[in-house]
Parts: sequence; structure tokens; C-alpha cells
Amino acid sequence: MADDHEKKSAGLQWKWIVLGIIVGLVITGSSFFILMPLLQNQPAQMIGMIAGFVSMGLLIGFFSPGIMPRETVIAAVVLLAILAGLLVIADRLDSMGRDTLVYWAVLNLNGGLLGGWIGRRRLVELHAGRDHTYRYVRFPWRVVGIGTSIGLAFSLLFLFVLSPLFKINENVIHVGFLVGFLASGFAVGFKSERMTMKEPALTGGAVALVNAVLLRLATTTGISVMFFSLSLGFLLTFNGAWFGERFRRLLTKSDG
Repeated sequence: MADDHEKKSAGLQWKWIVLGIIVGLVITGSSFFILMPLLQNQPAQMIGMIAGFVSMGLLIGFFSPGIMPRETVIAAVVLLAILAGLLVIADRLDSMGRDTLVYWAVLNLNGGLLGGWIGRRRLVELHAGRDHTYRYVRFPWRVVGIGTSIGLAFSLLFLFVLSPLFKINENVIHVGFLVGFLASGFAVGFKSERMTMKEPALTGGAVALVNAVLLRLATTTGISVMFFSLSLGFLLTFNGAWFGERFRRLLTKSDG
């Protein structure tokens, strides 16, 4: 299986790292220097950026026999550094602002990890189908409901309990929302018997949709900031699911 293949190929697969960086650079570079002048809509520009990092991760996750998270993080950090250098040369880095830069970096890093995970899970499914070990499992709506409930519990806690009590600002509320996305994904990964990408996607999408309504009704958050925050939260759901799945496997091994 793919996990066993990772253990046998623990060395860094530089060929796939470099190819992933090239693919990501072509897509993100096109977004920065072609899409941005044409579209003045910041969320649309960021979608093009995220697509580049996700594509980079997909290539590494599916084709590289190495350890996916490590290689994807290396490729994403290198790609971020190259893009930052290009922005400095184009004199655009200062105009983005510190908060936007932080969101930009974390969002794209998570996009790369998401792409890598999708690619690796697709590889696992192909191996399972070839080896006839793939078995049908009913879609775990209960697990999605549990994950969504956990994410919304964090949102309601920070927005309607902690905010009035401690007079916390909107930045802290957004951090609480992000923790909720991560926790909801962790619950999905931990509780799902055989997780696909659908469970965290549905959970993250449901939490993001409700959070968007809550932010519009109860805060003064702008559209761009809301888009960045909720997009990052959606991707963090997948990160949480990955951690939850890994934690479940560790517990299973220790019990065995």
C-alpha cells in the first residue's frame, strides 16, 4: 500500500519536489502577474494562487514515493520564497500588508498539504482496487454531523460567550473559528471508519457556510478578510482530519 511504499522510500524525492515547484510556479505566477492586473477582485485572485499550491501538492502526493507531508512542505516553502522574491522585484510586497501576507502564506501552505493528501489518498484507493482490498462503507453522515457540531460549538463559544465576557477583538474570534475548523476535522478523521475526501469537505463547507452568516450578522468583518479566514478554515478541516486519522492509527497500533 502507499503507506508501506513511503516507509521503503523515506529519502527525499527531489525530482518530484522540483517538478511540483515548477508546476506550482507556473500556475501561481500566472495568477499574480496575469490574473491580478485583469481582476481587481481579491478573492478571485487568491483562488488562482491556491490552485497553484494544490496542483503542486497533487503532483507530489500522487507520483512521489517519498513521505508526502515532508516533501510537500519543503516544496511549498520554496515556492512561497520564490513568489515573495518575485513580489519584491515587482514592488508589490509592501502593498499587501502584514495580515494579508500571513493569511496568504498559511492559506497556500495548507493548500499544498491538501493537494498532497488528495493525491496520496487517490494513490491508496488505486492500490486498494488493484489488490481487491477496497470495501464498501456507508457514508458516515453521523461523523460529519459530529464534526460540524464541534466546529460550530467553537464558533458560538467565541462569538457569543467569550467575546462579550472578555471584550476580545475580531482577530481572536477568527482564531477561535480556525481552531473550530481544525477540531471538527480531527473529529472526522478520528471517528470515520474509512475516510475519503468527502467527509472533511462536507464538514468544512457546512461550518464555513454557517460561520459566514454569523460573521455577517454579528461582526463588521469585511468580505476579503472573511474569505481569507473561512478559506483557511476550510483547508484546516482537512489538516485536522489527517491528524485525526493518524492519531486513530497510532492508538490502534498501541492496542495491538
